[in-house]
Amino acid sequence: MQIVGVNQTNTLYNNIHIRASNYPAGLFIRSNGMIGLGMTEPEYPLHAANGAFLSPEGVWANASSRDYKSNIKDLTYEDASTALKELRPSRFTYKSNEKNEYLGFIAEDVPELVATQDRKGLSAMDIVAVLTTVVK
Repeated sequence: MQIVGVNQTNTLYNNIHIRASNYPAGLFIRSNGMIGLGMTEPEYPLHAANGAFLSPEGVWANASSRDYKSNIKDLTYEDASTALKELRPSRFTYKSNEKNEYLGFIAEDVPELVATQDRKGLSAMDIVAVLTTVVK
């Protein structure tokens, strides 16, 4: 990784641009505190080149536009119903802070339909899609 440098926009404000030599956009921190991941013109406090962002109010927005997607098809009731039956909500604490209890799912235990490829994480929107399809 290489620090490209501090890009001086004027005598009072600076931007910081950190990148790997084979990935030109890298991490860009604007003088106003906005952070771009893979982009140099972030419009939100945390803004990724894939379209996801954290709003000024602290709300995470997934990249969801048709512009970012292909092979779009409806989720069938049968697939959603099967996945819903296999979901096992849990109560747990994180090892990094065992004082706070959370509700959710264990990535290794969820049905394949809502699992990430490495089975280490989840997208809450996948589970929302399953619930929405079954409830409708």
